[in-house]
Amino acid sequence: MSEPFTDSLGAISGAESGEIRRLAREIASRELQPRAAAIDAGESDAWHSAWAALSGVGLDRALLPEAFGGVGLSAHDLLAAVEELATGEGGLALCALLCNVALAALPESALRRAAPAERFTVLLAPAPAGGEITLAERDGVHRASGLARCVPAAHGAAGLLLITREETAAFCRVEATPGLALAPVREQLGLRGAPAATATLTDARVAEAACARSVLPGVGAALALLDAGVAAIARGISRRALQLAGSYAAERSQGGVPIGERDAVRSMLAGIEMAARAGRLSPSEEMALAGGGGRLAALAARTAACCAAAEASTDAVQVFGGSGY
Repeated sequence: MSEPFTDSLGAISGAESGEIRRLAREIASRELQPRAAAIDAGESDAWHSAWAALSGVGLDRALLPEAFGGVGLSAHDLLAAVEELATGEGGLALCALLCNVALAALPESALRRAAPAERFTVLLAPAPAGGEITLAERDGVHRASGLARCVPAAHGAAGLLLITREETAAFCRVEATPGLALAPVREQLGLRGAPAATATLTDARVAEAACARSVLPGVGAALALLDAGVAAIARGISRRALQLAGSYAAERSQGGVPIGERDAVRSMLAGIEMAARAGRLSPSEEMALAGGGGRLAALAARTAACCAAAEASTDAVQVFGGSGY
């Protein structure tokens, strides 16, 4: 059984790769940034309009080969694209990443049954945001039960893809049927840009063609891609913080001198620029994602980039304080 994610690696490179990055950058600047405040305020119309622009060019299923309704990007190109999208709105970038991760973990037999435009979101079991999901097999039927309190990008999705981090990896696709209830989470704090839902599973039947309990390349690749993608999103957030803080520091004067020329502010801006480079995988580490390898490197990248982005955001706010202190 071939894995579409693995097969698609390296499908696009060179000039086409640059075009993908440019396209993602344009969507971020033209569609996401102008709507970012409204999305953060929880306005669903703004979110859906921005998502339509993103999904309209296939970035929600970018890893899939064209035969499956995708774009055929490599892992490198997808990571570059979500980083650019995150400079516009991190929540939308997360949604796009989760859709690609979900589809990347499905075997070819399951993909042939799915409509190309279906949006699935990923849920790791046990649920990191609280709750517990269990998988069981009774009378030859795979079923999932439990509760996950806050699943980013789940509201409005066609279903969930559950992935366990056990020694024997397991993934299963659970469609939005009576056994799966996705109730929107209204108060999400910083997750408002990625419309979350509380997922309640009551003996939800798992699609037989999309259930497995073995160490499959698709599962390992999806988990590593998830970590590497979150690192890319964190770098995009740091880049946006640098853009905003740098522009303000050049325009805001104090004592007749732009604050960007003061040592304290320059140090902060330099730290933000360093954060925008944190957690970047080497070409060999990105290629290792194809076979489910590079998971440790991807996890390290995610940790480094997210910690750096948190510091960068804090420093950017201080720059907007005027004096930089």
